[in-house]
Amino acid sequence: MIEDVPIISINVKILKFWSFILVHNWRRYISIIPAMIMNVAQFLDMYFTTEPIDSIARNFYFVVLWFIAVMRALYLTANRRKFEVFMENLEYMYHEIKRDGEKPIVNLLNEVTNNARRISKFNLAFAAFVSTGFVLYPLFTGDRALPFGVTIPGVDKYAEPAYGIIYAWQVIITPMGCCMYISFTSIVVGYMMFGTVAAQYLQHRLRKLREPGDTDRMVMMKIVWCVQYHRRLIRYTSQLNDLVTYVSFLEFVTFVATICALLFALNIVTTFQQMFIVSTYIFMRVIQIFTMYWHANELSDQSTKVAIAAYDSPWVDFNVPARKALVFIILVAQKPLSIMVGNIYPMTMQTFQSILNAAYSFFTILSQIYG
Repeated sequence: MIEDVPIISINVKILKFWSFILVHNWRRYISIIPAMIMNVAQFLDMYFTTEPIDSIARNFYFVVLWFIAVMRALYLTANRRKFEVFMENLEYMYHEIKRDGEKPIVNLLNEVTNNARRISKFNLAFAAFVSTGFVLYPLFTGDRALPFGVTIPGVDKYAEPAYGIIYAWQVIITPMGCCMYISFTSIVVGYMMFGTVAAQYLQHRLRKLREPGDTDRMVMMKIVWCVQYHRRLIRYTSQLNDLVTYVSFLEFVTFVATICALLFALNIVTTFQQMFIVSTYIFMRVIQIFTMYWHANELSDQSTKVAIAAYDSPWVDFNVPARKALVFIILVAQKPLSIMVGNIYPMTMQTFQSILNAAYSFFTILSQIYG
């Protein structure tokens, strides 16, 4: 069962509960439809707003956050079968490494699995903490306010009973939005972390091509297995890239805009409470993107080390056909296996740094314009 694979099980179970994958029931609609309606109301609020610039910056952050959450949920449900097939392949490869019984790699897999589970739990716990702040913030403003700015044509959102209904509606759908947003990030990170283990597993096998008592035929069979496994790893990364590349591009564009807006808001707020809240928003966005880019970078880095592992094998003792097969692995491994942002930029730490630089540059321009 896919949901029993420990490295992704937490997020698979959450996404399955809301019927984004594996099942199709009423929960999908009670999570997506209210979130879509609210996001439309948020866009209307941004269009008609007359609030000060700091409130606009804060509301813009929430508009983008909910828009990404809804887009992720819709994308996941529209491509549900592709995700399921991909996870079935991951499940097979995961248990294959377990069955192989190579202690260093099994220990590594267990360690990475534990790390992936810790990341998922941290993301969920932190999202719950921040979401609680979202929904409780209006209670401490001293005025009637809503967690997320919305405009509903013909409705006075601050008059009863509309205010109570809208407030309750936003409180109820916030946990659903967390599941849409956080679980998607965490499960993609789990995919990347397993790809890193698979690359290290291949490296381990390449370094042990000849063991005492192995004949040339046995060595050649091991090399053929390594060639085939490398192809599987390439296919795994390519399929993962197809699943996340356009979602990553949406994150790329919106991250620059939201961080720029939040930095501007941080620059003009006057109270400690406001500074703390805006800083928390910034930290949440940065940590989510950083986690994805870090592990995508690790996958790319480990894939290039396959060539080094092949060269580190005792190839001088091999026959000519075996050496040629090793050269083939080395040549193919020269190109890193990268997760792309919109099939344009590789998802690496260098790209992440460029995003931060772009966000800060736009922030300085915005600060100069508004003094």
